Amino acid sequence: MAFFSLRLQIARCGRQDDLDVFRRRYIDLYLVHIPIAAKYVDPTKRYPPGWSIDGESAKVITEPVSIQETCQAMGELVDAGIVKNIGVSNFQGVCRIADHRPSPLRPHPSLSPRNRTPSLLQQSLFDLCNEEKIAVTAYSSLGPSSFVELGMDKSIPPLIEDPKIVTIANKAPAQILLRWATQRGVAVIQKSNNHDWIVQNLDCCSFDLSEEEVKTISAYDRGLRFVNPAEICDPPVYIFE
Repeated sequence: MAFFSLRLQIARCGRQDDLDVFRRRYIDLYLVHIPIAAKYVDPTKRYPPGWSIDGESAKVITEPVSIQETCQAMGELVDAGIVKNIGVSNFQGVCRIADHRPSPLRPHPSLSPRNRTPSLLQQSLFDLCNEEKIAVTAYSSLGPSSFVELGMDKSIPPLIEDPKIVTIANKAPAQILLRWATQRGVAVIQKSNNHDWIVQNLDCCSFDLSEEEVKTISAYDRGLRFVNPAEICDPPVYIFE
């Protein structure tokens, strides 16, 4: 059975609209994609709404809706049986995650997807998620290589070509970077259109890195973020600062 996940990008939860569009009886995991309330777009006009107001430009219009209100509405979807689990994505800082501790008004978030690579450890946030028993999922785990097609790699040399990475464990560099994440308790979502690479990526848990190898890879941390709404949205949206 397929596991079905949706990301919420608006303050108003889709409710039945999402189920009708995807012909589902319920949603396994519903995520707040980014901690801002973008202006509501009627599903009959455009679905999914995307970040921007018109779906094409970088123009973002926000609404005065708090994160607490949004998560309470998502909790109501859980109560109604429309959603099984909720999560928060791209949340930054102790105060934002701590806002979602269990209460009578909403369930505890189950998952926190985020851009986590050796160049962007966010260790304190990862420790907090562990403390709060929130699973962490990493996207774009290969660092700059994940953003080349989007023109957002910031001309940073790919980690998969770094001499230190290439020589570790006699494995493919992509496998090493994925294993670095999974061995530290982080789930990974890695996309590829190449069959051989997909098979290779799925085999990333067939070996273990030594403690020294993990430290070597972790030493690449420099707080390097490739996707930042403060840089790509109009006006800038400051969620990581």
